[in-house]
Amino acid sequence: MIYLDFKNKIMPLGVFSPRDIKKYYPAFDTRRLVEWKEKGYISKVRNSWYIFNDNKVNNFFISNRVYSPSYISLESALSYYGVIPEAVFNITAVTTLKTYSFEFKDIIYSYNTIKTNAYTGYEIAYNDELPLKIATPEKALIDFLYLRKPGNSDKDLLELRLDLINIDLNELFRLTGFFKNKKLEEKVNLLVKTYDNIK
Repeated sequence: MIYLDFKNKIMPLGVFSPRDIKKYYPAFDTRRLVEWKEKGYISKVRNSWYIFNDNKVNNFFISNRVYSPSYISLESALSYYGVIPEAVFNITAVTTLKTYSFEFKDIIYSYNTIKTNAYTGYEIAYNDELPLKIATPEKALIDFLYLRKPGNSDKDLLELRLDLINIDLNELFRLTGFFKNKKLEEKVNLLVKTYDNIK
């Protein structure tokens, strides 16, 4: 097999696995992946997932692709939307699978488990024609409150320094209902009240 032919065919996938390869090359010998990795052509992201070293793939897409189902949420999404002021360099996501994390090229990819009934509230965005699953601002905030469990006082919530100007409160309350969690509902109500008082 000629490597350049392989690269031209597979590179548009962004991140690929042997299963993807065999859709195009049914007789593909996976030993080629070891060879190309040793030559520095490709890198292993995790388990059986690979990426071409000269292909700059969006980290959100990598996160979605190698641990599925999952979508970008929590600090990554909140920073992306400007809801929190901090820049976030690691990648945070939620999943219905077990909690998991791995490191690739000095970036930690972490996945936090939520119940299947709460696995909603995400959109499909596109980066270089690659689809990215990312929580809406409202869902990212709810996921954060549910999974990170910030303190229960107005002072604790103010210390998060949230910018809620683009948060749809009706959607926030609607999505909270999927968790069927009384403490979460109380925290969302307190959050809205606390930030409304500082306008």
